[in-house]
Amino acid sequence: MTGEPRTVAAATFRVWYELLEETVAHDPDETAPGNQRSALILLHDLVSIGLRNEAIRPVVIHSSGPDSFAHLMFRYMLNPEFDWSGEIALAPGPADDLARPDRLIAELAAATGIPVGES
Repeated sequence: MTGEPRTVAAATFRVWYELLEETVAHDPDETAPGNQRSALILLHDLVSIGLRNEAIRPVVIHSSGPDSFAHLMFRYMLNPEFDWSGEIALAPGPADDLARPDRLIAELAAATGIPVGES
């Protein structure tokens, strides 16, 4: 990918995230027709993107074990302080497979029924 990263409306990102959270709660393995990734993997992609854009924040929901070897569990929440009227960059992180953001957008639209620009 060259130049500026692909962006989507933050409001669309938010709707995708909320709908995928709901889908994953019912069936994490659900895969929309034509998609290669399950709802759980798509949600994971959105968490990664959201963390980089500060649209999502991790919240510790459980901590166990001794302090030096703590095991933490997180819940990823939409950040209420984020500017949801703006845009979110789909720039890839070091471990992401976002070389084809258009494919990710197509799969998100198929999984949620919400195309880019509609929210």
